[in-house]
Amino acid sequence: MSKYPRFTSNRRFKRKDLLFALLNHKSHLNKSGKSNPQYKDGKTELYVRIRVNGFKVPRSHIVWMLWNNKSFVPKDKNIHHKNEHKRDDSISNLELVDHREHGTNNLKNVGKNRNI
Repeated sequence: MSKYPRFTSNRRFKRKDLLFALLNHKSHLNKSGKSNPQYKDGKTELYVRIRVNGFKVPRSHIVWMLWNNKSFVPKDKNIHHKNEHKRDDSISNLELVDHREHGTNNLKNVGKNRNI
């Protein structure tokens, strides 16, 4: 059980809190394996999560909310990585999609050779 409350996509955040968290985040991308704090069950988690007001929020959500001047991601929507690289959180790679559409998009790419 995590000591941090569960993040839900419809949770609202202040822009200043999102920006502060993003700018003060210490990236663990250069650490691999057990030295990476995101290491779980023999592998490193794909999504980068940043603490905002005690909640672990995916970095992709923070980038999308800041760019689109929103305080939350709608509950029935997902942030989709167009190139399927979960650590590429550039705004050109992120798009807001319907929850159902997101599942079908990702299923289409299962088994395809992706350059990571």
